Order: sequence, then structure tokens, then C-alpha cells
Amino acid sequence: MSQQTPRSVWGLILSDLKAKSQWCYERADWKGLLKVLLTDGTASMILYRLMQWARRWRLGPLEMVFNKLNGMCCSCIIGRGA
Repeated sequence: MSQQTPRSVWGLILSDLKAKSQWCYERADWKGLLKVLLTDGTASMILYRLMQWARRWRLGPLEMVFNKLNGMCCSCIIGRGA
């Protein structure tokens, strides 16, 4: 496996949104991104990426907050460290 330069959390979220837009709507322009922001599962995906970011920076309490928000607001249970 090659060593990659870590991206910012916002760049990673944007690339996730573009990939989801391409997958769901076969377009990755601003209209596709706007539609994907309103699609189910997007909030959960963003909270998951924020949880990963907090873990990478060893911010355990913040990681737990994002995890709990994902469970309460999105009904999505993802184990910490997943």
C-alpha cells in the first residue's frame, strides 16, 4: 500500500459528496452536489468523516460527540474506530 498525503477533512468530505453525486445522479456539478446534500445518508456520512478526523487528531471526546450525534440524529450506529 502506498503512503498518501492526508487531506483536510473538508477536502475529504467534498470528495465524498462528489462521488455520491456521481453515483446517484451521474453528475458532479454544483446541481448534483446540491441534490446530494438533501439526500438521505449524507448527514451521516459527514458526521462519520468528522468522527474519523477527531480520532486521527486524538480528540476522543469530540469523536464520541460526533458518534452520538450520528446515532441520535441519523439513527446510524457506527463503532468508534471503524
